Amino acid sequence: GNSSSFEVLDRVVDWAQVNYPHLRRLVVTGFSAGAQFLIRWAAMSPEGAYGVTMRKFLPLVIIASSPSTFLYLSEERPDSACVPDEDQGQYWSCNGFSVPSLGQDCDSKWNQYASGLGGLHWRASSPGHTRYVANKYL
Repeated sequence: GNSSSFEVLDRVVDWAQVNYPHLRRLVVTGFSAGAQFLIRWAAMSPEGAYGVTMRKFLPLVIIASSPSTFLYLSEERPDSACVPDEDQGQYWSCNGFSVPSLGQDCDSKWNQYASGLGGLHWRASSPGHTRYVANKYL
């Protein structure tokens, strides 16, 4: 049958636990486009809920390195002061987040999946529906 990329990774996580019964934790990594996929999978998959796998409740560690985009879980984005034009050093941080104002909304698409959760049907009756809609975009 047809499987989405998210479902395939869910199966790989399950397969690893079945075929390597002495695992103490599972680490899933992605780099660049692989990191983008991994971030979206982590947001949509039941694997890793509460930091553990579904089958054996093993600790699940997700390492996403150098994604070019992020999936934001709310409409808020970093304030412009949080995106300086020069390196601020390793200890610099910014806690300013807000909803973008009109004129900065990228034609009202700034919060659409895959950068945000807009456009996904959260009122669907089955938990798999959100995943189904997301998979259509990947």
